[in-house]
Amino acid sequence: MKRSLLASALALVAVACQGSGQQINDHWNADSIAPRAGRFFLGYDAQKDGDYRDFAWERKQHINLTLRRHLFHHNPDNPNHPDVAARQRPLNSLLPDPVSFIHLEGLLIGFATWTGTGSFIPIPVDSLIGVLAPGGRDEFMDGITDFAGGSIGAVTSTFAHKWVKPGIAGTVTMFHRLVD
Repeated sequence: MKRSLLASALALVAVACQGSGQQINDHWNADSIAPRAGRFFLGYDAQKDGDYRDFAWERKQHINLTLRRHLFHHNPDNPNHPDVAARQRPLNSLLPDPVSFIHLEGLLIGFATWTGTGSFIPIPVDSLIGVLAPGGRDEFMDGITDFAGGSIGAVTSTFAHKWVKPGIAGTVTMFHRLVD
């Protein structure tokens, strides 16, 4: 009796969890968990917002506009205040422009870590998610390369094998960027 009940329950679950196509609105499918969590926690919906780095930059620009209006009393209806032109999105990298990479969110998280641990560690969650998004790592490294003037090289396994155990040498060579 227990086996037949368990088998029928497993069959029902297997049939109920099947789906195809875009799964974000299908709460019966496990593939919908990550997009729904991203939409809930970050306010990001890939279907309507496009690339995450562009979405995060627009959100940072909205924060800048709010701060400018509240702290600097910038009134768009006042003819004596110049219009603020929209900036083009810079590379999502720490080195060419750390202020836009860390932004207010990173500073607030840094103050939160300061109160909890006694050390100020700014963690820019939006920017880090953008780095982890597809194409984000290349854009991050392009920013570092542009800042360094194209002089970023590579640590090869022939260089590292003298100091690193053979099993770890492969992970050392993974962190590299060849610049022609």
